[in-house]
Amino acid sequence: MSTGEQQLQARRWRSYRGGREFLALLAGQTVSDAGSQATTVALPLLALLITGSPFQAGLVGFARSVAYPLAALPSGVAADRFDRRWLMIFAALGRLVAMASVIVALAAGEPSIEQLALVAFVDSSLWSLGVVTERGVFRALVPTRDLPRAIALSEGRTAAAAIAGPPLGGALLAIGRALPFALDALSSLPLIGVVLRIRTSLAPAEGGRRTAEGARAALSHALEGLRWLWARPFLRAGSVLYAAANLTLWALELLVILVAKHYGAGSAGVGLMFAVMGFGGVAGSLVAGRASGWLSARWSIALEPWVGLAVIPLLLVVHSPVGIGLLGAIYFISTPLSSATIHSRRV
Repeated sequence: MSTGEQQLQARRWRSYRGGREFLALLAGQTVSDAGSQATTVALPLLALLITGSPFQAGLVGFARSVAYPLAALPSGVAADRFDRRWLMIFAALGRLVAMASVIVALAAGEPSIEQLALVAFVDSSLWSLGVVTERGVFRALVPTRDLPRAIALSEGRTAAAAIAGPPLGGALLAIGRALPFALDALSSLPLIGVVLRIRTSLAPAEGGRRTAEGARAALSHALEGLRWLWARPFLRAGSVLYAAANLTLWALELLVILVAKHYGAGSAGVGLMFAVMGFGGVAGSLVAGRASGWLSARWSIALEPWVGLAVIPLLLVVHSPVGIGLLGAIYFISTPLSSATIHSRRV
């Protein structure tokens, strides 16, 4: 979908309340994502600065990567049982508190690697809760026929935040170690304000009955959901692919940081590298809506791992932050297309 088509789509959405609320939510999420992207760079860099050990920085990255798949199923159960408005607020407030704990630890001296790993785990778990919940919120605010475009816009907002957040996080870390985490904490506030102002009901169907059923019923519904997913080959394959990709993507982000640092890049240079990658994500989101109409679902999804397989080995010969960022941008062009394909069918 071109920029002009996106503007026309946005004008049509503004013509009714749910569409206006969706666009406001998208704006609040973009601000929040920009803060999160700042600490995506700052958290492993802080671990490297404190310990000097890529292995311990990797532990922080591993805690972050493993949290998302572990939290996804409980998040789905919660999103089916509780008002999604308050779940999104809870997730945003929890992430604010997690980042504030790093600021407090830095004021007192230095956070331990265990604390950084715990913060990474909590932050990623609550991010998972927010993402899973927002898919149901999109369905409440946007007509079914517009869901692929809405999700493509959502992917684009993440990529746009990835342009602004990392260089800002790297620059702030060079000025003061607590600043990127303060930015991340404060960036949650606009999102909370937007969610509080949504007038459309965000309560799930049968939410009140399910809330009263207790933990055993919640486990039963989780197992029911797994059986439902396993019986649908497309969604099952997409979930397995994403579970594997979550682990490899966080590892790739740490790898490019280590490669750039090895060849002399500073915190600001690492942030610039991630910003260049973000441009690839924006480009991918601009074409995702249109490409989903002429490219089959199979190829929309298969394109991402094959592009990654082609560009990742080039890290052996490309050493500058901008060059590494360009390789990442090529890879991230393909990710909004696969995400829009899988997520729209999930919703």
